[in-house]
Amino acid sequence: MDYDQLYGPCEPPVRPISDEEYRLRPNSAMILDADSSLLLTAYLDEKAAFTLTTVFAQTYHVLWLIDRRARILFAVEEVLDEKDKRIGVLPRSLLARPVSYVRLGHPSLLADPAKAARIGGEIRFDPDFEPGFSWILTNESGRYGTRPWQTEAHMNEARRLFASFGLQFPYDFIPPLPIPGA
Repeated sequence: MDYDQLYGPCEPPVRPISDEEYRLRPNSAMILDADSSLLLTAYLDEKAAFTLTTVFAQTYHVLWLIDRRARILFAVEEVLDEKDKRIGVLPRSLLARPVSYVRLGHPSLLADPAKAARIGGEIRFDPDFEPGFSWILTNESGRYGTRPWQTEAHMNEARRLFASFGLQFPYDFIPPLPIPGA
């Protein structure tokens, strides 16, 4: 199977990686398989079903990417304080958290020192995007999802890979962005 054709070439990110993202992995990091797909489904269903927790769902997203071997890696984006102490999750907005706090973003999902991935993005709560779905799959990752060579076909194949584990999502493809400084 030609993974480059399906999901895009496996390349390092186009934006910088923090020291913490090289050294640490999120506690919530998993590889999508038959067991973890059940956990992810239960998590997403729970967050979408209860009004009390939809605030959480609207604020915090699940990061995902496809690695060299065409495996889906995923985690909630975790936050560290200035002493590398894990605080859990905080809102995505920089204005809503202290500047000294560090997010463990997409590169932290990868054990590979090159931090290379094929495509990545977020599973985002958006019940208004498509009727019948509470969550959407996006390629919203400035380091792995919107690189110049990413195509909507790659995004659709990522969606199909999730579906092979029973996770059905509509997707929102963000067109490629120019590489910073290029």
